[in-house]
Amino acid sequence: MAAVIVVGTILSFSLFMQGIGDIGPVRSAMLATTEPVSATLFSFLFLRTRFSATDLMGFACIIAMILVLSKTNEEKTPAA
Repeated sequence: MAAVIVVGTILSFSLFMQGIGDIGPVRSAMLATTEPVSATLFSFLFLRTRFSATDLMGFACIIAMILVLSKTNEEKTPAA
């Protein structure tokens, strides 16, 4: 239980906060939205979970949203 608390909560939150400092809040939030897709990918690889067409469309929507948000964010950011 201590390992779950330390690794799953304290360490992951600390690394997320470090990421915010390194790459900025917008990019780190966009990367955080990919967590459901990566968790699903790992469950497919390690647990051999099967997914329906609806699940796959949901994954595609998440990835498309991230791409659209990153594209609109790049257009708003002035070139240095």
